[in-house]
Amino acid sequence: MSIKAGVIGVGLLGERHCYELKKNKMVQLRAIAETSRERREKLAKKLKVNSYESYEDMLSKEELDLLVVATPDFLHKDPVIKAAEANVPHIICQKPLSTKLDDALEMVRTAREKGSDLYVLFENRFNPMDMTLKHFLKCGLIGRVLYGEARLDDSITVPMGLWGKRSREWACHSSPAHFLLSHVVDLLNWFFAPAKVQEVYAFCGNEILSYSVDIYDAFLFFDSGLKVRVKSEWVKHIDELVESYLCFTGMRGNIIYNKRPGFGVRAGLRLNVDKDVGLKDLLDVQEELSQKGINIRVFSQKNARIPLGAEVFSFKDTVEEKTQMDYFIEAIVEGTKEPSSWKGFGPLPSGDDGLEAVRIVSAIERSAREGKKVRIER
Repeated sequence: MSIKAGVIGVGLLGERHCYELKKNKMVQLRAIAETSRERREKLAKKLKVNSYESYEDMLSKEELDLLVVATPDFLHKDPVIKAAEANVPHIICQKPLSTKLDDALEMVRTAREKGSDLYVLFENRFNPMDMTLKHFLKCGLIGRVLYGEARLDDSITVPMGLWGKRSREWACHSSPAHFLLSHVVDLLNWFFAPAKVQEVYAFCGNEILSYSVDIYDAFLFFDSGLKVRVKSEWVKHIDELVESYLCFTGMRGNIIYNKRPGFGVRAGLRLNVDKDVGLKDLLDVQEELSQKGINIRVFSQKNARIPLGAEVFSFKDTVEEKTQMDYFIEAIVEGTKEPSSWKGFGPLPSGDDGLEAVRIVSAIERSAREGKKVRIER
């Protein structure tokens, strides 16, 4: 089986997806569409693929099995809808699905009506540490989860210069809510499914950038009783491009995740549980993860503040080299939403998952704007 693929938008992420597709033996990368002539022609020559300035031309001339949409956040709607109308059977859209709830609803509805499988590429789901955290929660190692905190921040150089001369234009069409919190919200939805966010309460600040919101800070209230504080800003003066931290507290322990650490902090994932959790339980989880190519260290300490737990600081040389795109290709080849190498982690992120993230992020924006708690409407 050879999957004929195309990519719309070959900027920072789109170009990376082209190489991921080109590397996969099950894929034949046929064409790219990009408005920048210089980027388009340079990449097409290097990859030996057809190139188009107009994605409409590409859709009319190429018979594609898979289309990847990697345009800027606010320009996802039309390519996704046009691809569905062109009967492309599989569409992968970069997150966020959209920056407008009405557009996201229309995208999901059109894909469903036309019979296209719509996926949303939430790349954090495919990080081995996030997969490990998901497995810890699935196994109930910290008991019922009550509280959480998740921060995802960008350097101020992102809205001011990440996209070159067009940075200000693109940033003013997005915000830390859609650009950053969409990652966080999707992870929480994935970690704690089937629980759903019922209400949000948020505030924002906009005193640094004149053309975009600086920061969103919000509380998410789940129907399971879980309460999580989420915060994202893109006005930090920091060494790294990104900083990210998550922590969850349950009845029997907690999980600390220095995902993208800042100054003086080491990246790592730590599970701390009380003495009521047995060592055998942790060793069983260790074995289950090892079968997925994920190796963790389990520890037991007598008379210590933390008697039992597990940790991991690096997955170098322990996880099969697999790109996020490989999981989607595997799903297409196998004709399933949960490919073999992804078993136990649920279906791959779908258009409905993307819609749910947009729904929650839009509620965060509304709550901050109106200064009151907002209930999620579905």
